[in-house]
Amino acid sequence: MYTDARAAAKQALSDQDQGCIKVPDGMTFFQVKKPGTYNFDIIPFFHNPDLNKYAPKGGTVWWETTYCRHGNVGPEDKMLVCLKKTFGEACYCCEQHALARKSLRPGATDDEKKTVKSMEYKIRQLFCVIDRDERKPELQLFEMSFHLFGKHLLHKIDGAPSRLNYDQFFRLKGGMTLSVKFVEGANWIEAGNIELIPRDKDIPEDILDDVPCLDDLIIRTPYAKMKQIYDGAEDQKHETNGETYSRRSKREEPEEEEEATPRKKREEPEEEPPARKPKKEETEERDNPAARKGIEKGCYVLYTDEDGKKLRCQVVRVSPDGTSLTLEDESGEVHRAIEPKECKLGITVEEPEEAQTKPARKPKKAAEEEAPAKPKAPEPDPDEDEGWSRRKKR
Repeated sequence: MYTDARAAAKQALSDQDQGCIKVPDGMTFFQVKKPGTYNFDIIPFFHNPDLNKYAPKGGTVWWETTYCRHGNVGPEDKMLVCLKKTFGEACYCCEQHALARKSLRPGATDDEKKTVKSMEYKIRQLFCVIDRDERKPELQLFEMSFHLFGKHLLHKIDGAPSRLNYDQFFRLKGGMTLSVKFVEGANWIEAGNIELIPRDKDIPEDILDDVPCLDDLIIRTPYAKMKQIYDGAEDQKHETNGETYSRRSKREEPEEEEEATPRKKREEPEEEPPARKPKKEETEERDNPAARKGIEKGCYVLYTDEDGKKLRCQVVRVSPDGTSLTLEDESGEVHRAIEPKECKLGITVEEPEEAQTKPARKPKKAAEEEAPAKPKAPEPDPDEDEGWSRRKKR
């Protein structure tokens, strides 16, 4: 039986901004896919005065909601709403951006500067619109950068004579349809010329009952959850009553079962191998790059950064599929999204000290007469003065 391609397309479009916007059932997004002229009405809604800081005080109906978001968050490059600029709360992404900006060393490359810049929040706007170019127009969500559309619309309204009533364009009675020519900018499609055309007929007032409160659609990700996503520990760590704990992976579950096994069963070696190494686990290990190299959390590896410097690092996290590592070098710098093939196993921080303190083989009598040799001075750490290392994308 054939499926409905139109319904599938609408569902795909409605899922595009799940990280920042809660899409109501049955609603889709109005899309500006290519340069051209688009005609649409912006429909007002009953706004939330506690959340919409741009709506004039005393009114109940407004036409847009503004929020800020961070992009490329964590190993999965998620988009999260900025808690500081949107809700006035502490924001982990903003804190990390501030640290990265302060740690940016003099003479940093353009790529490093761009990486730090990309961590900054971006201003976005959300509207409810009706596409007048559709045969069967319906309510849709329209989300776009403030600098690519909203700013141009405000300039159009502010620069027009008051007699034209451009500031009343969103009203259901006596409102206007927007005819926007979107053009190809330097890197994005943005609004060029905007015309506000009086509607031929008014929009019924009862449409307000069908328009959701756009302010309530903005997703507020808790600080602790944002930190987990940023650090790539979303699937490994959880918080309960203010305490953080780690959830064991499937590979660690047999060890828990072994501890609970009675002593009698432990003494039967013939039954232990099947429980320790299930067939499914063997397959998972073959498909796990980190497991194939014997890399696990807590071990030390040798990693060469983009500047060609060799760093001794400890593995502080291994992704569930073993394709991504989070490393911490001896200066405390954290390196994320590192592939196992970029690391060499078997480097430990104790090796130089052990080599220095290991006694030489000499006859017992000679050892007693000879004074103890003066120990070598430790070798300088080549990474001691290294600055901040930028986050790598997967």
